[in-house]
Amino acid sequence: HMNSLEERVLESVAWTDGSSLHDAIRLQQQHQRQQKEKSKSATGKSADRASDTGTSTGTAAASAAASAAVTLFFRKLSSVAASRVFNMCSQLQLSTGISSSSRGNAGTATNGAGVGADSGGGGAGGAQVSTTDRVWTAVKYVLDNKPVAAALLRGRHLDSVVLCSIYGVCKVCGVHVRTRVSGSGSGSSSRGEVTFRKVISSYTKLSKRENNAQVRAGANVHRPG
Repeated sequence: HMNSLEERVLESVAWTDGSSLHDAIRLQQQHQRQQKEKSKSATGKSADRASDTGTSTGTAAASAAASAAVTLFFRKLSSVAASRVFNMCSQLQLSTGISSSSRGNAGTATNGAGVGADSGGGGAGGAQVSTTDRVWTAVKYVLDNKPVAAALLRGRHLDSVVLCSIYGVCKVCGVHVRTRVSGSGSGSSSRGEVTFRKVISSYTKLSKRENNAQVRAGANVHRPG
């Protein structure tokens, strides 16, 4: 229960317009700029800086505290986001393999996941970057740039960034997924384009499954011994 509450704060509650997280991010950026300025001017204008020490000490302490809190928040947020990316890409049956330089049968593994050469990851020596890795790179870029994350997530949900990243990567890289042919008893499938409707449909199914799992877990916790 506490984990689900923490995830709710990380993914949406903290990004509401009235949240103090936005001020904390601003203070962290200010703290980082101050640290850079101190390192650049460590040997110059020491007398001028001494007169400002008393007035800036309180601000510097607040900025340092905010910076530590924001760093911890984004570390936990990245963990939640990584889990969402993996689960959604698995639900869509996108590739989750590693490069062929690390595992000899990576090409076979990605083909089995319904991506294959369409993942657009071919490189030197036949190395292939999975679609899941590409999606995570896009999401991580947003989270690593905190002002960008604050602008994109303000008043929104973390999953909106994950879903848009999945759709964008699939469109840019020309990713296709295997779709089961309806009315076929042999279990045959065809390759289809990743549409945003398909992304949302998979997200809805995944959310229902996770909610059902939480309900069952809660029932087991409160079941009399």
